[in-house]
Amino acid sequence: MPKKMPIFFNCEICVFRCSKKSNYDAHILTRKHSFNTKNAVSGDTVTCINCNKNYKTRTGLWYHMKSCGSNGSVSKELSETESLKILVTEVIKNNSELQKQNIELHKKIIDVCSNNASSNVTNIQNNNKTFNLNFFLNEKCKDAMNISEFADTFNIQFSELESVGELGYIDGITKIIVGRLKDMDIYRRPVHCSDTKRETIYIKDENKWEKENTDTPKLRQAIKNVSFKNMKLVSEWSEANPDSKLIDTKLNDKYMNLIKQSTGGSGDILENEDKIIRRIAKELVIDKYD
Repeated sequence: MPKKMPIFFNCEICVFRCSKKSNYDAHILTRKHSFNTKNAVSGDTVTCINCNKNYKTRTGLWYHMKSCGSNGSVSKELSETESLKILVTEVIKNNSELQKQNIELHKKIIDVCSNNASSNVTNIQNNNKTFNLNFFLNEKCKDAMNISEFADTFNIQFSELESVGELGYIDGITKIIVGRLKDMDIYRRPVHCSDTKRETIYIKDENKWEKENTDTPKLRQAIKNVSFKNMKLVSEWSEANPDSKLIDTKLNDKYMNLIKQSTGGSGDILENEDKIIRRIAKELVIDKYD
């Protein structure tokens, strides 16, 4: 009896692939799909060299050519590496739009009020001991690095990339960021949390400490930088594991999951970043009694 071929549901715009119709229907309702659909750019089409079928995106053509042709192989001109480059370009474009929105919102908030920690001395009285947050940040942590430089200080390993695939985007990226911060001297860290309940976070950037606003744009950007660095490693991992390009194999399934989780996983990307921020805050609480 011939082996029953699995049926896959593909969303070409979001580079989403699943084998269950219910998962595909859920994806169509996500904010990510709505955003990508509204911002899809019309233009020249690309054509399958085997059947002359036209597609709007090279990513869509790549998925089509997996099953098209006499031997079902993918054209050498559209390799996995090239497809990943296309995926990276699309993610960069989406992130660029979000960054523009964050910058505009940040400017409006700065016009209303400034939360410069250097002009705000916060004293916390406990058991007859006073903790001076201003002194801690501007004196003890005066040599801390800027948050904008954080992602450039380390390289991500294949084991960490695979951990993102196994744990998922939220837990995997959190593990990388928190691990690197805890490896640093406490006074060199660019991030500190003074209140986990209120999620009060202080960020060092442009050589000064500031209280992060409610939208946490600087910490959010640091998360994006680390996520993008992790995502770029996927192509290197694939080259080191050439069997990952063989369709319908466990290693190929692992490869596809690495791509999915490294580009934000399932769910809304902003909500996923919010969860990462909350977990970072809990791990980096200032010890006021030390």
